[in-house]
Amino acid sequence: MTGERAMLLIGHPGHELRLHHWLELERPTVCVLTDGSGGTAQGRIEYSRDCVARAGATTGPLFGHMADRDWYAALLARDPAPFVEAGDKIACAALTLGIGLIVSDARDGYNPMHDAACCLATMVVEGLSAQGQSVRRLTAPATGEALSAPVRELWLDSIARKRKEAAMARYAPLLQEIEQAREQGLDIGVERLYPDDAERSGKRSPAYEAYGSARVADGDYRSVIMAEAHYQPLMAEVRSRLFDLWGLLSVPERSAVV
Repeated sequence: MTGERAMLLIGHPGHELRLHHWLELERPTVCVLTDGSGGTAQGRIEYSRDCVARAGATTGPLFGHMADRDWYAALLARDPAPFVEAGDKIACAALTLGIGLIVSDARDGYNPMHDAACCLATMVVEGLSAQGQSVRRLTAPATGEALSAPVRELWLDSIARKRKEAAMARYAPLLQEIEQAREQGLDIGVERLYPDDAERSGKRSPAYEAYGSARVADGDYRSVIMAEAHYQPLMAEVRSRLFDLWGLLSVPERSAVV
């Protein structure tokens, strides 16, 4: 254990499985944006609640209270309200609990909620820092490759690995995804934390744009969430409103890249 109180902020329930042993060691407060329902009516947040509890961690004030489709509707409408509420809840909890480390999903362009979790975590850290609370910031990619070398690696022994495998086996809605990830090279025996690569965004069109466009062409979606038209201006507005809410006059440049 590092001795500092930690928080984990993820876009979707199930991402915590990638850091299962870290959960056991650090026992962070875990916050989740969506309920994991995707395009269905059935969420999977209760599986994450069970996973977090079994690992000895705790659930935070934000834990899958909104469905994926509602978050995506807010993104399309450029409605900052749910994101501002989420950021403020996270910041208040971090301040009250004396959090010294916030780990989040990394920006990956795979899903806008992964990117939103990363961006909100960065905003919270900047806001707390502006108010005198020093908070470290790290990420754990839910998909893809990290841009930087890890700053921390946890190598699981056989007992910790068995506990992680058991946690994955209990997470019924994700069994197929987990198996696919392992076939593609996911090593569950090591858990890595990385720096927050803010410069990562904006260098290429995010994958969620191409995916959404294909779904529109198939008739499954009516609209596509676009980075420049929806996500980026929305996050800029969220940042501005959060800093106004916290009584901070300026916004650090680091979170300007969203």
